[in-house]
This record gives sequence, C-alpha cells and structure tokens, in this order.
Amino acid sequence: MERNRARYEGNYSRGRTHGGRFRNGRANLNQPIYNQRQDDGTTDKFPSHTQQPPNSSFPRQHNNRRPSSSYLNSGESQGPSNNFINNSNKYRGQGHENSHPPSLDTSTVLTNADLEEEDSQRRPFLTGTCPDMCPAKERTQREQLRDLAVFERLNGNPHKTSAKLAVKKFCRTISISEIQTSDIRPLPVLLTAMEYLLELVDTSEHAFAVVHDFVFDRTRAIRQELMMQNITSHEAIIMHEQMVRFHILSQHKLYQLSSNEDTSMLHLNFEQLSKCLRSLLDLYNANMKSSSEAGCQAEFNSYYVLANMRSHSLPQGESLSLWFQTVRPTLLKSKEMKFARNVLRCYHMGNFKGFFTLAREATYLEACLMECYFNEVRAQAVACINHSSYKLSPFPLCDLAGLLMMTESDTEDFCNLCGLATSTDDRGFKSLIVKQFNFSFPEKGSPYYNCPIIEGKLDSSYCLEIRKKKLSLQ
Repeated sequence: MERNRARYEGNYSRGRTHGGRFRNGRANLNQPIYNQRQDDGTTDKFPSHTQQPPNSSFPRQHNNRRPSSSYLNSGESQGPSNNFINNSNKYRGQGHENSHPPSLDTSTVLTNADLEEEDSQRRPFLTGTCPDMCPAKERTQREQLRDLAVFERLNGNPHKTSAKLAVKKFCRTISISEIQTSDIRPLPVLLTAMEYLLELVDTSEHAFAVVHDFVFDRTRAIRQELMMQNITSHEAIIMHEQMVRFHILSQHKLYQLSSNEDTSMLHLNFEQLSKCLRSLLDLYNANMKSSSEAGCQAEFNSYYVLANMRSHSLPQGESLSLWFQTVRPTLLKSKEMKFARNVLRCYHMGNFKGFFTLAREATYLEACLMECYFNEVRAQAVACINHSSYKLSPFPLCDLAGLLMMTESDTEDFCNLCGLATSTDDRGFKSLIVKQFNFSFPEKGSPYYNCPIIEGKLDSSYCLEIRKKKLSLQ
C-alpha cells in the first residue's frame, strides 16, 4: 500500500493524472475534464464550460463575446431557440420523461434546410412579367458569349438570336435577392415555351441526342419557374404530364443510343423523370377534389410504379408497399394501376413469361418503362431454363427468342454474354445447351438489344404521343 501511495504521489507531482489537468503539482484550470460523471448517472462527453474538446467540429464559443452576423447567417445559433425548445418537448413527450436531450442543451445548429424552410415561409411567391420565352438580358448575354443552341440561332448565326427562337436556360444557383420579376416568365409564356419545345421533338434535321439535350434543359427551367411562382393550376399539371411523357420516351431513345461506356445522360434523364413524377403526384394531391379524380391520374400513378420497381430507385426511407397505402381506392381499381401491379408482381416473383406477356399488351410509354428491366428479366429466364430443362433436350433458340422478345441472333449473343454455349444441329437449327455450370448474370451496362415490338406500338409522332391526353375532371 505504501508503494502504491508513493507511485501515485509521483505521478501526481509530474501531472500525469486526470488527463494532464494537474501539472507540476498545480491545477490547470484551463484544461476541461472529459467524460465527467453527472449526478443522474449519465456521462457528459463534453465539458460543462464553453471550451470545446480537441478536434471538435463544433465552433468555439466565448461567453464574453457576441457572435458575428455572418456566423448567425451560416446556419448556427447560440442560446436556446424556439426550435430547440419545441424539439426538446417533443423528445420528452415520446416516453422519455427521464431522458435528456443531446449534450449541447444550451445551443442548437440550424441546418440549411431549416433556414430555407423559414425563408420560404417569410418570402412571398413571385409573379413573373417577362413577355418572351427568354428574357432580353439573358439573350444579349448569351449572344455575346456565343452560348446559343442550334435551335436558337437566327439563320444559323451563333452570335444572333431572336425572341421567337431563344428559350431561357436552366440556372442551378439563383440568388433570391437578385431575382427580378422581369426575368420570370408568367404562366401563359411558360405554356408557349412548352409548346415550342414539343414541336422540336419530331425534328429530323438533328440527332435525337441534340434535341434531347436542349429540351431537357429548357423544361427544367420551366419547372423551376412554376415552383418559384407557386403555380399549381391545371395548366401546370398538363405541362408536368407532358414532361413526364417526354422523359419516358427519351429513356427508350437514349437506351438505343447509349454505349456501355457512356450512360450518363441515360441516368440524368431517369433522375429528372423521377423528380417530374413526384412533383406531378404532389400537384394531383393539391388539386384533388372530394368526389372526382383527374383524368390522367391513373396513367401517371402507373408510370410511378413501373419506374420504381427496383427498391433502390426510390428515395431513402420510402417503399412501394407504403406508397400504395396512400393511393385512393378508385385509382387502385383503374385499368392502368391493375396493369402496373401485375407487372410488379411478375417482376418480383421471377415470372418472366408473364412479364413479357404483359409487355406485349402494354402501351408505347408503358413498354418504354418496362424496357429498363428487360435484360434483367431475360437473364433470370435464361438461368431458369438452363437449370430446369432436361439435359438431353437442348432448348431451341427460336423459341427462346420469341419468349424474350429478341431476335435469334441477339438471343445467341445474350446467352454467350451469360456464359452459356449454344449448339447447331445438322439441319442448321441453333439451340441452347442446358445444365451448364458456368452461368453468370451479365454485368451492369449490358448492351442494348433492339425490340421491334416497342416501336410498333407508336401510333403517331412523338409530339402527338406526348400531347395525346388532356387533363379533364370527371
């Protein structure tokens, strides 16, 4: 015991106890004590005074110093706020009466989302007054920078445009304080711009990729200004429906043009398709009447199901099973929703025959969405046939091609992509050799295989397909 006491006193004199709080036999009051035991038995991992622990991500605070305005505007706050008090009461009201809120009980950090929500509540919505599809100020600036798309050039001149050709570009970052109503287009001008863009979809003078890039960017600007002006009328619904149809058929066209190395535009188009669909469903809910449904609501709800059959395509925390609980029963009983639910069931159950049977019955836009899953379902079909067929009876490639909605040559190439070999008999008929052990699912980004059945479903031009239905209330 005497030896231990001497050892302790030696460490005490050298300042090695309490994390260095005592140095040379004197107390260092500037050094906080971490993991200090509180009276209620909990552990406070931060000190009780304002000094922060080393390598802390929290800003250093001083009791005798008032925070600057830039600090307050950065999203951080000192002192208890109403937000924090409400959150604390909510925290205690959830069966945690004996629990404590987070350790920093005298301050809270406001996120950018909180600040944006508060700003949106205080800031009135704008009302645009721009009479042209592109503001005159932007036209002049883009003429000087030679930033004119091929569709906006007057007589092909990259330095000149006009009010009838130029369409406002999408701007990712906008300063609210610098926005002028003369730069925002009102609803009638947005409708005119949308009609002008749709006329370009069927043009044959330029490749579809060029047309898509232009319409893709300008429709994003239209959606942005609809949101800035809080326009939720039936005209806004019609424009969102047209944008969704454009992105769906673009998904099919870009899938044909995409290569294994470059699929960026394909992913960006699908991302905007998902955003347009969610915005459209919100607009439906905002305009929902107690005893009627929008005429196209069943169609676009079914598109939402077909676009999100993979769980990872939905936002985090959402699922189709929970989403179905929010859909009105009248919509669930519609023909479009019944079709989408049957496709979803066949996809998740691995019923490849039922899946491709429904694909033959689908409309053009429904088939364009289902095409995103074709190679995945085809691989499941080839795996099932290879595993379950009789070894001495090879599976004819012509029958497999008809089942998978492919040509016979594409079917042979796809089987080889899965690691399976084919054979040719004396009469020249090709078959898939079954019971092979080297099957593997194709890697992500497998090549595109043309499906003539989908193109045969297009009854009219792309523009008419996008405009095929108008919003009507029953």
